[in-house]
Amino acid sequence: MITNTIRNQKNKTIANVRMAGNIKKTILKYQVGEVVFYGSNWNGYGYKDKTYIYTINGTGIKKLKEILNKPKKERKSKTEEEIILSWCKRLSKLSTVSFEDAKTIALEKINYKIDKINEMIMRDDRSMNASIRRGKLISKMERENPLRRIKDADHAYAILSASRRHNETNYDEMLEEARELASIGEIDKNEVKEYARKMYQ
Repeated sequence: MITNTIRNQKNKTIANVRMAGNIKKTILKYQVGEVVFYGSNWNGYGYKDKTYIYTINGTGIKKLKEILNKPKKERKSKTEEEIILSWCKRLSKLSTVSFEDAKTIALEKINYKIDKINEMIMRDDRSMNASIRRGKLISKMERENPLRRIKDADHAYAILSASRRHNETNYDEMLEEARELASIGEIDKNEVKEYARKMYQ
């Protein structure tokens, strides 16, 4: 563990800080004298715990206290509507699709996530014993964001391609067929999507 201790010129400890951003700039700007280093818990390769002591002048202490006492800005969480709006704008900007079509795709993705979670819950309810593994999977699915940030134009066109595949082809039927084949051992579980992509029309 690294500890950065700040002292004034009278050798009084002012604070322990993380050396980053404006705090680091202030310390290095107003530092007087050399940095004192102490190491402890030698493990044969180096010290596991390190303490650096920085002595800074009065002006630096004042500036540092201002930074440390400044109230942190609270990050305002986006509403679901704002997240959808932002995602649709980006999809529309990076591809040829209209904003309205982008909104349709966004809602499809959200509804798909809900349907898949409900499907897993129903499967869990039908079984005699609730599966811990399935419960963890449901929790993971609930945390996943169907509207992840679109990286670039290639990513945007991949989203359009997937939407067309699900809506304008029999891909979902082929996916179900592939799952059945995997359940009886005809294909491997990791070949399900590949099978559906080869077979859909």
